Amino acid sequence: MANHLQEFLYMAHTATLSFQVVPFKNNINLTWDGFSDSMPVFINETLTRIMDMNVVEMEEVFDQVKEKLLQDYKNAYLDQSYM
Repeated sequence: MANHLQEFLYMAHTATLSFQVVPFKNNINLTWDGFSDSMPVFINETLTRIMDMNVVEMEEVFDQVKEKLLQDYKNAYLDQSYM
């Protein structure tokens, strides 16, 4: 999702607005921060862009991230402990 919103969130960052997504076990937490009169517009536009995301396009990104995580988990035992 971050790649899908990257350009939009960069413009928001320049206006001292931020958006964060935190996944939980049964839901996700969406957080908006900033000190601006444009906050309602920022929230509406963020939600609109999330709703407009195409699942088919995101499936490829999901598969890539999933494959990377699985490889990292598989190789975790090979990391040297320095303690």
